[in-house]
Amino acid sequence: MIQSYYIKTGLDDRPYTPPTVVPVRMNDGKYSPEGLTTRGLNGCIALISRTKNGISHHGIMTHYTPTNTHRHIAKIEELLASYADDLPEGDTKAVLLYPQMGASVDELARKVKKQFERLSHQEGIVSILRV
Repeated sequence: MIQSYYIKTGLDDRPYTPPTVVPVRMNDGKYSPEGLTTRGLNGCIALISRTKNGISHHGIMTHYTPTNTHRHIAKIEELLASYADDLPEGDTKAVLLYPQMGASVDELARKVKKQFERLSHQEGIVSILRV
């Protein structure tokens, strides 16, 4: 449940509702128009994406072990489908985080990146961050 707070600002009080932050567990992915978080990548591949189209805001985050690449891509496809109408004209930014564990993980991460760009219909939008 979201709580409301009152913050004193000058002569008037205004209600403040903190943004919702959705946790993403390992081998899962979530959608949120507000905030997303995950903990302890520990060798996993994570993708976070934000899309803005006019007043519409969308965000997804996925967090999968490298051995679950097919499930990872399927989850990305499912999440992107929930706001597919806003993708072609929206401003999308994405970051792919993955561990420096060798050529095999690099290849799996590139596969996730390529499929995200294909599914979002936007080439070259994913920044890569090796952690």
